[in-house]
Amino acid sequence: MFKDRLRERRKELKMSQRELAEKLFVSQQAIAKWETDKATPNPDMLAKLSEILGVSVDYLTKEGKR
Repeated sequence: MFKDRLRERRKELKMSQRELAEKLFVSQQAIAKWETDKATPNPDMLAKLSEILGVSVDYLTKEGKR
């Protein structure tokens, strides 16, 4: 769920993994791991992700709406 919504929203914004990583001050590999379900971001990072992507944390992590 999270991995799919993260990738989908990033692509909707026409943002590369590298661009998102730069905004979050993490490596591109971290974004790739999140999008392949090999790792998950901590709560602080989730909050930053939701802000950058313009969606709620619930949307990213649950069945929530944007």
